[in-house]
Amino acid sequence: MTRLPASGSPTFGTLPGWKNNLKFMKDSAARSRYIRVAYFNRKTSDLVRGRVSIPGATYFLTIVEKHRRPGFSHPQVAATILGAMSNLSAPGDLVPIISVVMPDHAHILARLGDRLALSQCIGKLKTSTKPILRLHGLEWQASFHDHQLRPSDDVEAIARYAFLNPYRAGMIGLNEAWPWWRKAPDASFLFEEQVATGGVPSQWLDLEPPVLSKTERSDEPAN
Repeated sequence: MTRLPASGSPTFGTLPGWKNNLKFMKDSAARSRYIRVAYFNRKTSDLVRGRVSIPGATYFLTIVEKHRRPGFSHPQVAATILGAMSNLSAPGDLVPIISVVMPDHAHILARLGDRLALSQCIGKLKTSTKPILRLHGLEWQASFHDHQLRPSDDVEAIARYAFLNPYRAGMIGLNEAWPWWRKAPDASFLFEEQVATGGVPSQWLDLEPPVLSKTERSDEPAN
């Protein structure tokens, strides 16, 4: 059964070495999957203006490199982004349930605390990571995408979707672990059991993105 944590911070353990070559750009099948995922991330035409921050609510967030330049998964950059997420978790402002850093974007499934608004949390994350991004010629997009989860949303499917990002992009093998995936210690998902025993099933790579209830909000500046 899918279990979400009541609180807690991401697990920052030792993971296998990173693999950040962009060979998937030469792989037509992987590129097709990557484009479909990018489209899911950027369906801004369906968004509703305005954003409501609800303490205790769970949000699925996507933050993107301004020009979609790859580089977030460089070890220094990815570690800094994940560290910034952990820093938000410490005072309970935004508690990550799962997070994954990809070359040009990051996904976070997190629970909002009662001290700061959602845009303030993302603003803090972007501000604290701006120096390392600048050092590597990268820049955050001024806005971000958020979806507040409703009871009808399939949390398992959302977490699996984020988990599969590097596999869909062809960046690692089906029996390898992506070093920039994190999960709260007390979160549990059914898909993990299958991955632990037999790796990522190849048919999962063609799964459609999860259908989310229509509660998306438009991007807003968070610098």
